[in-house]
Amino acid sequence: MPNNNKNMRIWSYIKSPNERFLAIVIIGIIFILLSSSRTRIQELPQKTPDLKWTSYKNHRFDYIVSYPNSWSPKEESTNGDGVALYDDGYNEVLVYGNTQDPQYPDDFVGNGQVIFQKPFKLSNGEKGTLLYVGGGNNKVKYIMYIDHKINSELFVDGYYKERYVVYASVSDDFLDDHLYTLNRIMESFIPPPANYQ
Repeated sequence: MPNNNKNMRIWSYIKSPNERFLAIVIIGIIFILLSSSRTRIQELPQKTPDLKWTSYKNHRFDYIVSYPNSWSPKEESTNGDGVALYDDGYNEVLVYGNTQDPQYPDDFVGNGQVIFQKPFKLSNGEKGTLLYVGGGNNKVKYIMYIDHKINSELFVDGYYKERYVVYASVSDDFLDDHLYTLNRIMESFIPPPANYQ
């Protein structure tokens, strides 16, 4: 049997009705905060939207990614590194590649806060990193990136880094409504083969 005497001893320290009421309110608030802190991002939605898909191929970095054909991508960037797959003036979903010195610092987080960072498996079996950042400029960032080492004589260590990114900077509502779609886009990403030896 549970030890009710111990619980009664703790409760007896709170003598006045006001203190007991305040204790009940505090316990209730803690319970609500703990139950709501489980992020909705941790699991993929079970419902599958009925979408038709098309593909974008980037010729500069030689990657391919799929996206809903109901989206209207912008023109490819002037330097040819990628494209905005979706942009309604507030929510944007970008895909791009870039070339970096391996020591170059990343600035995905900005003034936000990392909610989680974890490995992410693409449909071709390659592994990337999934990053979820909240609290910056009233938007959330939902990002998947893959790094490849590329042989090069231009850098001291003998290689540089190519990074391929699917980057969503969106409202909470957009993320709720399009989480399945964003995960499908990220899973569909096909980077070029790594050539580092």
